[in-house]
Order: sequence, then structure tokens, then C-alpha cells
Amino acid sequence: MEDTESDASEIYPGDRGDPAAWLVLLGSFLALFPSFGLMVSIGTLQEYWQSNQLTGYSSRDVGWISGIFVYLALGLGLCFGPIFDRYGPRTIMVVGSIAYTVSIFLLAECSQYYQFMLCLGLLAGPAAAALTTTALAVVSHWFKRRRGLASGIAMVGNSFGGVLVPLVLRHALPKYGYAWSVRIIAFVFLACLLVANMLVRSRFSPSAEAKNAKLFSLELFGQGSFTFLTISVFGIEIVLFGALGILPTYASLSPDYPAATGFYLIAVLNATSCFGRILPG
Repeated sequence: MEDTESDASEIYPGDRGDPAAWLVLLGSFLALFPSFGLMVSIGTLQEYWQSNQLTGYSSRDVGWISGIFVYLALGLGLCFGPIFDRYGPRTIMVVGSIAYTVSIFLLAECSQYYQFMLCLGLLAGPAAAALTTTALAVVSHWFKRRRGLASGIAMVGNSFGGVLVPLVLRHALPKYGYAWSVRIIAFVFLACLLVANMLVRSRFSPSAEAKNAKLFSLELFGQGSFTFLTISVFGIEIVLFGALGILPTYASLSPDYPAATGFYLIAVLNATSCFGRILPG
């Protein structure tokens, strides 16, 4: 996140087309593919659980599982940002990748409500926070003038994951069942994270200021511009993740839509979101 060691007039490697910067960007893309990718397609799994393993629970109850997952994955970025500044990306990426991969493989074995909550909500949530925060923060070490474009390209990994997950589940669930369908996704995620860990690296050493910084500082909210920016992002995320979580369930409960509508709906929404990620940057 921090690039205080660099001169304001310095040309960053990514701005002059350095291949090393673009390899780091590819690593960020691959890290966001499984982490953010599952977040924006979690509604498909939520709908399946309610129709199968968790039939005795209401939509609201099942929604708490994915809600806790997304909340921790986004909210804990407040802590992982300073950790990234203090220690760099290597340890965070390794630990986050291991925890996230284990959580998805365990998710394939879940059948009880508390198991889904533990695996997805309480284990995958913090792991996803570590991966997403690191993958986005490291981009700023390598790009400055093109930082908006580079961040948008990295976030397209989010969209690709959001397209792959529902389409794989749509075709694998009837053929292989729940456990092996989730394992297939877990193996894809594992491959992405292995490559991401080899590519993502920092360009700056942690500064003395970063090493002594608090992991969470309420003083930040004393700045009006920061506070209003936070409120704006909060509103955007509610709309984005709320829609992606609720629409598959709504479609499955409505007699006006075929059973597979929820899967295709999420895939189409995530595919078209590529334009909104790249063009503004």
C-alpha cells in the first residue's frame, strides 16, 4: 500500500512497460480469481444449500453464511492493509492461500449448518481478506501513472472467477454431485494461488513508519474526505454483493424462471462487469 520510499517524480516499472510489473499484475489477477471470484458468485452455492443440505433453514438463515464470509473478507482488509505495509506480501499470501484452499476443500465435506459457517464464514473469510488486500495493494508498488488501469485489470480476475464458478457448478452438480463439484473448484483455485504466490512480490522494503503503525486506527475517520469515501464504497458494496447473493435465490423460488437461471444470471452479471472494471481505470 505504501510507496513512501519512492520519489514522486519516479517512473514506476509498470509505467514504462517492465515485464516484471506485468508478471506481478498477472499474479494479482490470479489471486483475485478465487478470492473475490467466489464472493461475487456465492449466491449460486447459497441457493444450492437451501435446496439440499440446508432445506430446514430459511433464506435468511442460509444467507448468514455467505454474509459472514463476504463481511469478513471485505472488513478485515482494515487490518491486513497495515500488515501488508509492515511485512510485505510474501507471508500474507502464503498463509492466506493455504487457509483459503483448505477451507474450500473442507466446504466439499460440509453437511451441517455450523460446518458451512465455520469453513466458509470463519476460515475462508479472513483468508480471502488477506488475499484480496495483498493482491490489490501490491499493484501500487509497480504502477503509478497506469495504476487505475492496472487495478482494473487485476479486478477482472474477480469477474473471471465469478463467471467460472457458477458455470462449473451448473454442469458439474448434476453429473458429479456436490462434493466433487466443489473439489473441482478447489483444485482450480489451488492452481491459481500456486502461480500467484510465485508472481506476487513487493518492490519496496517496509518503512520504519509502517513497522510502527497501528493495525487499526480510528483517527483515520477524523478526515472528512476519507469518511465520505468509506461511506460511498460501503453503499456500492451493499448493492453489488447484495444483488449477487439474493438474485439466484429469488430466481430459484420464482415459478417464472427455469431452475438453472440463477447460475447463468450470476455468470452474465460478472462477465459484463469486466467493462466496469477496466474502462474507469
